[in-house]
Amino acid sequence: MVILKVINEGKKAVYRLGHRFDPKEEKEIQVTKKQVLTIKAHRDLKVQIVDEKKEVPEFSGTSEEMKLEVGGEVLPMEEKAFDPIEFVTSSTVNEVMEKVEGGGLSAEKALEIEKENQGRSSLISKLEAVLEGSQEEQGE
Repeated sequence: MVILKVINEGKKAVYRLGHRFDPKEEKEIQVTKKQVLTIKAHRDLKVQIVDEKKEVPEFSGTSEEMKLEVGGEVLPMEEKAFDPIEFVTSSTVNEVMEKVEGGGLSAEKALEIEKENQGRSSLISKLEAVLEGSQEEQGE
């Protein structure tokens, strides 16, 4: 969030982002970074940034060891539990196949999820081929 000091140097009231800026009046408002441009776009409004607040804490470290930095103190991040349904439905065919081949997800489960949700024929045929290959290995 950003705190702005806005001065209307025009002769008419200006309305932006739910605020009324009367002529020759100075007003402080709090907006997001994207909304700053909406205010600056009007020719009669002069904008001065008073304070910028960081909304999201900064992350430090690699993806393997995500840590949350809070007030100079580094805390380990809790890992999000793996949700196979969300993974299969939001990933590309190649990402799903890499996870199946890497052993992170069973081909049966991925196939079941894909048939229930998106039904991508390319992924279904690849998963069925993996299943047939594993059944042939077990049969020998």
